[in-house]
Amino acid sequence: MPTVTAVVALAALALVVVAIDASRRGARSDRRFDAVLRRVDDHLEPVSEALQEAAARAGDLQVTGGTDRDLAARLELRLDEDRSRGSSRARISADLR
Repeated sequence: MPTVTAVVALAALALVVVAIDASRRGARSDRRFDAVLRRVDDHLEPVSEALQEAAARAGDLQVTGGTDRDLAARLELRLDEDRSRGSSRARISADLR
């Protein structure tokens, strides 16, 4: 009888260890997922800002009667700024790895 009790106790202990390990892995996975989401947010932020500014400028051009040439020049300047920002963020991200 003591052997059966020992086997049952060891099985229960093994289940507890497995449950604790699964919980830790889940928490680690959640932290990694949150870090990935933060990176995605960081990369999407300049795109969102550029689209908001483009929409605001388009509205301003309709009100003020600006030309397409003005819009194209501003858009080209904004795209250059975004490319510069994107390449510097990529370098920073690579340095963090």
